Amino acid sequence: MWRLARGRFSRNEINGVEGLQGPYRLSGTRGEQFVIVVSGTEVVYLDGKKMERGLQSDYVIDYNIGEITFTSKHIINAFSRIIVEFQYSDRFYTRTVSGGNISIDRKKATYHLSVFNEQDARNQPIQQDLQAFDSSSGLSAREILQISGDASNLAVLPGARKISNFSVNEPNYILLDTGAGVFIAL
Repeated sequence: MWRLARGRFSRNEINGVEGLQGPYRLSGTRGEQFVIVVSGTEVVYLDGKKMERGLQSDYVIDYNIGEITFTSKHIINAFSRIIVEFQYSDRFYTRTVSGGNISIDRKKATYHLSVFNEQDARNQPIQQDLQAFDSSSGLSAREILQISGDASNLAVLPGARKISNFSVNEPNYILLDTGAGVFIAL
């Protein structure tokens, strides 16, 4: 048996606040207040009923800051029982967990062997792609980080891209030149 664990598992039991649809902050198993939820791993129950993610459905979740907000489809009150199960990233790479056991019966004895192994796949990041190439330098993000060393001002990889159509259903940013050669995203 083996399993690819994308993050740590957490289960939050949240007491609803009268008339507050959210956001409700999620926390890690050790009480971590700022967790990055691994997208698509959450299972949400409201009063024992499984909820569906989406603006037109039951809830929306901000994976980057670990907050959940319920839509007006279900009004939250002081008696609402909210349970959120999810995986969150405490590392920035995947983890493989494997194990197995075997029993051998002989005439006078029984032998049991159990094996458990947990390994971190440090070359398989969850949140970022370090293999992306900078077309101007021909280097990957990993190579740029290696070359920059401790000089954080050298660890720069341009990542803005133009979008063809504006969408009200997803975040859109405007790249603005401040005049001093510094660009900010709004």
